Amino acid sequence: MNMLDKYAEKFARINPDDITQIEKQVLKLVEDGKLTEAIELYNNSGLIVQARQKLQQRTQADEDIDLLAERMYRYADLCALAGGKENEQKAYDTYKWIAEILPDRFSYVLKYVLQKITLGEQDLEEWADRCQKLAFDEKSLIQVLNLKTLIATNIRKDYSKAFEYNQQALEILQQAQEAMPSGDYLAVMQITLHQTAYLLEAIHEWEQAEEVYLSNIKNLEEQIAVSDNQLFIRIQKGSLLDSYTSLMRLYSQKEDLEKARQTAAKIKEISLNDPDLNEEKRISIELNYLDMLLDFAMNAGQMKEAYKIAAEAYTKAEVLYQKNPITKAAEFQQRYIVYLQLSVDSETDAFPERAELLRTRIEQEFTSLSPDFKINALHNLEMMYSTYYSRKGNQPEERRSLVKAYQYTKKLSESSSSQFTQENLYARAKYIDVLIAESKNQEAAQEALELDALYSIQSAWGYQNLSVESSMGVALVCGGYYQLGLKYLERVKEGREKELKKYPHNNELKANTCSTYNNLSLGYSKLKKYKQALKEQLKAYALMKDLYAQNKAELGTNYMLITMNVSVNYYQNGDNQQALHYLEEASAIAEEMKALFPQYFATYPIVVKLAKGDLLSKLLQPGAQELLKEGLEYKAGSQPNDALLLYTLKEYHSNGLYTK
Repeated sequence: MNMLDKYAEKFARINPDDITQIEKQVLKLVEDGKLTEAIELYNNSGLIVQARQKLQQRTQADEDIDLLAERMYRYADLCALAGGKENEQKAYDTYKWIAEILPDRFSYVLKYVLQKITLGEQDLEEWADRCQKLAFDEKSLIQVLNLKTLIATNIRKDYSKAFEYNQQALEILQQAQEAMPSGDYLAVMQITLHQTAYLLEAIHEWEQAEEVYLSNIKNLEEQIAVSDNQLFIRIQKGSLLDSYTSLMRLYSQKEDLEKARQTAAKIKEISLNDPDLNEEKRISIELNYLDMLLDFAMNAGQMKEAYKIAAEAYTKAEVLYQKNPITKAAEFQQRYIVYLQLSVDSETDAFPERAELLRTRIEQEFTSLSPDFKINALHNLEMMYSTYYSRKGNQPEERRSLVKAYQYTKKLSESSSSQFTQENLYARAKYIDVLIAESKNQEAAQEALELDALYSIQSAWGYQNLSVESSMGVALVCGGYYQLGLKYLERVKEGREKELKKYPHNNELKANTCSTYNNLSLGYSKLKKYKQALKEQLKAYALMKDLYAQNKAELGTNYMLITMNVSVNYYQNGDNQQALHYLEEASAIAEEMKALFPQYFATYPIVVKLAKGDLLSKLLQPGAQELLKEGLEYKAGSQPNDALLLYTLKEYHSNGLYTK
């Protein structure tokens, strides 16, 4: 879009002999930077009204129509250059109107397709196909194929189609090298190769993508060095910046901090030496750099630092949005969401007010966005609320928010939108977590089986989300699909152990890895592979013991339960002495939790007594009935926050806690 949509350059190339006296005045105002006055002169002159009338009537010769359409296009381009919601809408309406009135003109239809891509409109393919039929030479055909590659990669997530279009463009490019003017050839070659690299990056073929980006950069630098055409140099410098920016993003995703910083330094060097770089382009470059820093901060678990970076990016993005509130709405909304997500932990109390402000803006302000964009934004809002309620310890509201988010993604799937497939996967995975928490194991397993098919399609192209795989793995294990569930959980373990080696101080990553070990232990126990189950459970115990010391209020429950799980695992392996030893440790944790936070954990010692009584009963040792008595006679609601005890009693009556 940046390369194909250079309004300023278009105005610089207008031949004054081809325009009216009024348009000459307009051009002079543009050169003086008086864009508002130029638009007013157009509006007051009656030229646009005349052009609309004549085009509508189609009473003039084709040559006259071309001149009138070009006049309207100059007006539309001027509105787009000036920016502002009213001007952007005028520009869009004009591009649309001309494309519909003159549907047989390639350049007009192409321009309209570009506008539709920016707004993510649903009938993109229909217009792109129409544009392809109008292509009249190799250059125009390659342009369309590059756009179709972009649509398939970014919007539809259909990488098979994207490769098909990209391959067609490359083949035409190879055959047309001698037939095309050198300037045209170099321009479309650069864009096509950039699309190739971007597509490879999208499917995580990092090495191949890096190779293409570097080759493209080398070619661009050589072209700039030998050319004396200032306009060509200016255009190629813009392409060079885009290529370096994409390369920086690639290094960021690969978590190669050193190369990413080196590339960022090169981008800064180029931009500082480019006098033609406007404010908007400079802000875009700064935003790309902030994106890189944000990736590294989040991967390292430095969430406060990540929040500061996201807040700065949000502020800069709003500057671009205010300038172009239609074409920049989607990008700004996404940065708004990232900023708000990170504010949940950093400025928790301010979150509800900020979240409702975003909801209002989604419903009332971002009117140019397609319905799918809005639905996805509301889905993201509910996901953020679930995190907020989780931090507050309000499980009922957390689950309600996750169910709402799931319902929004169902709407997206009904609209056949594939743009937000990955968000859909994550929301459905969190819904599975809700079902597991409510002991709806079979329903959760069925959801996981359905999600498995969708996830497999995405993973075939290199996509992986450990949280999604973990949710599926747990649901499948709890639902009786042990082998498939363990396959997912083993993949999650491998991925999280690798991440933990890179970021050993990331506590959130430690907690997630601990959860994975715990779930693997459950799965191996179901398969009666007790030695493997104990091995995984002891790893979970070691991680949680370390984390508990840093945050007893939030992690005490997990520490106590995992310690009890270790006891069960030792019992399953026939080591009753160790089973009793870990129950004693669980009892000590429960007593400490009750002493520290009696309003929340008063019943925890009873939970451990119930488990110990069950174990002593299984081992035919004395004291079992005395320990069981307090739990079995407990009256629901007589102590605060007794959900865990009630759940444990239910499990005891169902199977007992120590069973083989």
